[in-house]
This record gives sequence, structure tokens and C-alpha cells, in this order.
Amino acid sequence: MDDILIEYQINFEHGETETIALTFDADDMSAVGLGQDTPIDDDSWTDLENQQCRHCPLNREDSPKCPVASNLGWIVHRFKDHQSFEKVSTTVHTRERTYAKDTDLQSVMYSIFGLLMASSTCPHMGFLKPMARFHLPFASIDETMMRSASIFLLGQYFLTEDGSAPDFDLQHLKECYENLNVINNAMIQRIRGIGKGDIHPNAIVVLDSLATILSYEISDDLSSLEKYF
Repeated sequence: MDDILIEYQINFEHGETETIALTFDADDMSAVGLGQDTPIDDDSWTDLENQQCRHCPLNREDSPKCPVASNLGWIVHRFKDHQSFEKVSTTVHTRERTYAKDTDLQSVMYSIFGLLMASSTCPHMGFLKPMARFHLPFASIDETMMRSASIFLLGQYFLTEDGSAPDFDLQHLKECYENLNVINNAMIQRIRGIGKGDIHPNAIVVLDSLATILSYEISDDLSSLEKYF
């Protein structure tokens, strides 16, 4: 199957346009050739042992670079001097359809960051690969909760088909989001001080807030979604 292309076209109020073309392997949603046209002077902040997550199962010999930081490195440097509040008009082209939204740059960046982090080879990100494949730009918290829980439960169905014990209580999903909190906080520490803007730490703060809310909602039996049924 052909690679999957997701393209963000970002139009700034002052007339500048940035096109972010993200290509993924159709089989496993791993990123292909990210940011090859973006020069990076110093990528030492992407080293595995630089603010390495406390639950990271990787070692420097096998993985000298943090997989999440490596996926983000080029875009962090490309937008390092931008500010969160910049107003933009953004169009997102996926294989299935096109999305458009007038918003701020922070909202665009956390949408892109979420996709790039989910498509990394970090062992803690594997549960997000199906969501990356069916990427929904600018998703609300309710949309994210609905998609995350539904995809997880579909995964449990496939586990039962293989003879494994399912987790219909979503406890593993809760643990996955708790692990994601650790990664988000470590990533914020990695990228602070890169450039003059605040766009990247703030984008990850938004992602981290979403992960925290999802973890709390699962503990509360996703009661806020019950009304839709």
C-alpha cells in the first residue's frame, strides 16, 4: 500500500505560508523522511539520556536518540521562534478528506505534535498508532475520549479473538495515559530554551492536559460520555 500523506498548510496573518508534509508507512504508521529540508544546528537535546523518562525501557547502545524527540526535532527547530498566540488559517489534507480551521498556532502545533509523537517508535506510544492512522486534526476532548476508548476496546476484541484475556475495565488504557504524562513532562524539559518562542512547550502542555483529563475520566468510568448513549 502507498505511504500515507498528511499535509498541514498554515497561513499566517502577515502572509507567510508554511506547508508541513508528514509521510507515514501505511502498515505501521512509522514516520518516513521527516523534516529533511529543515537544517538543525544542534540536536543534542534529542539524545536518549538527555532528560530521559524514568520509565524508559531503551538504552543508549540500541537507541542513542529518544524516538519521540527525534520525530519532533525538525519541527521544533523550524518553528522555534514562533509564539503560541499567532493567528493562523490552517488546512489539513488527509487521504480521506480535508479539514480547515481558523485558530492559533498553538492549536496547530499540538495537533501535529500529537501525530508525530504517536507515530514514533517509543514503546509507550504503541497504543496511539491506530489514532494516528485515523488522525483527526484539532480534536476536542470529547472526541479524543470517544476515539481513544473506542479504539482501545476494539483492540480488546482482537485480543479475545487471539485467546488473550481482555481488559474491558480500561485499566491498561489508564496506565498508558499515565505513562504519556511522564513523556510529556520530560519532553517539555528537553525543549525549553530552544529558540525565542513559547510555542513548543505550550503545545506539549496542552497534550499533557488532555492526557491527564483522559486518565481522570477513565478513573471516573468515562461518565461524561454516558449521555451520548
